[in-house]
Amino acid sequence: MADDIRTQRVTLSHGYAKLCELIPEYKEFSFTEFVDCATVSLSRAHTLDVNGERTRCLVPFTDAVRHSGAAECTGHYDEKKNGYVMRASKDIPFGSPIHCSFGQSKTFTTRQ
Repeated sequence: MADDIRTQRVTLSHGYAKLCELIPEYKEFSFTEFVDCATVSLSRAHTLDVNGERTRCLVPFTDAVRHSGAAECTGHYDEKKNGYVMRASKDIPFGSPIHCSFGQSKTFTTRQ
């Protein structure tokens, strides 16, 4: 786990340096502020296939759904609807929590 943390820190450091290189004004924000923001946004991101390309997306309403291996719903990007769709595998009583499997957690990686 310590190696994973070190790897993620290096990856974040490279991402921060690249942003500062491309957008010099970004240096106004410290690396610590960058990591704080990246952590919040990446912990909410889903890896989805969108129009044939694997990408990371924010899907805000999924924060209200509980993650579970024994899920009663699944979610995916629907090209015809141009959006994220969740489908229940059984009836869920009104007011009951919804459990969905979002797959395994992935470590943060940057695209080159």
